[in-house]
Parts: sequence; structure tokens; C-alpha cells
Amino acid sequence: MKKTAKIKNNAISAPNTGKPQAGAVTVINQPTPEGGSASRPITPDLIASRAYTLWEQAGRPPGRDVEYWLKAEAQLKQGS
Repeated sequence: MKKTAKIKNNAISAPNTGKPQAGAVTVINQPTPEGGSASRPITPDLIASRAYTLWEQAGRPPGRDVEYWLKAEAQLKQGS
């Protein structure tokens, strides 16, 4: 069975990848104005929001929800 994220009510939910999704949080280091670093959690809601923005910017193409989820997750991990 193909694992896909779902776009419903203008929101993208996490794809069923076999990885834990509920409550899953990735922490990244971000520079602070003082020159140190601060951690910011990457939550499924944050990824979904970014994925939705990318999907809208691309003209809302059907059937590419997992692509935008993975792209959003990668961008957030890189700090883009």
C-alpha cells in the first residue's frame, strides 16, 4: 500500500511512513542574536504548515502531498 500524507480542510497531515508521528518532535539548533544557539522543536503541525505553504505556492498540484511534506521537513531541519 502506498503511504501518503493527506490534504484535508486546507491542512496536510503526516504521511504514514512507519515512523512515529504523534507527538514526534525534532529539535534543531538555530543561531541566536547573541551568537549562541537555541533549540526549536519541529513539530508535525509546523511541518504541515510549511508543506501547505509550499503546496499552495506550487499551484496546489494533486497527488504530491508526500513530496511537499518531505520538502518542508528538510527545509525546517536546515533552518530555511
